[in-house]
Amino acid sequence: MDISKDGWKSLIYEWTPEGSFHSGPPTSVRNFGDALIDVLYEDFFLETLYKNPKIVYFLLGSVICNEVIEQTLRLDCEPVFSECGARGEKLDPDLLKVSKILKVRGPLTKNILETSGVEVEASVDPGYRVRDKVFPGKPHGASILIPHMLDPDKYEYVASKFEVNWIRQTDVYIKQQTVGLIKDITGARFVLAGSLHAAIIAHAYGIPFAPFATNYVDSSFKWSDWALSVGINYIQFFDNVNDGREWWRNNVPKYL
Repeated sequence: MDISKDGWKSLIYEWTPEGSFHSGPPTSVRNFGDALIDVLYEDFFLETLYKNPKIVYFLLGSVICNEVIEQTLRLDCEPVFSECGARGEKLDPDLLKVSKILKVRGPLTKNILETSGVEVEASVDPGYRVRDKVFPGKPHGASILIPHMLDPDKYEYVASKFEVNWIRQTDVYIKQQTVGLIKDITGARFVLAGSLHAAIIAHAYGIPFAPFATNYVDSSFKWSDWALSVGINYIQFFDNVNDGREWWRNNVPKYL
């Protein structure tokens, strides 16, 4: 994950395929989960953060890792994490000393940090606050599959193979497309989610869902970290709606 790019000196972190640090909304393709920044935070708040030239703010995502901190420091900036998660790797205590961590997303991230000598409060993913910003979509009665952006087979999937009606990709460019995918998720009958934030949005709005995978999972640690933060004690990945719905019935409490 290379998050540095020549000529970029910016103050908000958002993972994108083209680069990650920016001083305004990226103009290249974005990932739905990371692009939720635009929905969660008002423009005036983001513009305030952009004005500080010595801090990079990490506002969501599984980004607490040595590589990200090192690349932030190479920009001569202080990394500040709020409500983010780790990816399961051991963290360098020396790098954590020059970072500021306000809150973390889940109990597994909290445990990793405490092992490295950092006491921090655990909360839930900020994606749950989307329901305070966006009305649910009109029910459309479809089951949908949302693969992870980096799933190498995502454009080869056929809806009928996974017992879904639609396949929606997480590639977005502008805020309206991010909101459009939120509407698709929140109007669905069921969501197979290879994207963690697709699962989070479904859970936040009370839409039945299950984690999706065939051969690709982006960090099983982050899925478990999130799940434990909202009372889901057993994570499993599915490639069909029937089995996924059974898991959802037996393992997923309503998010209040």
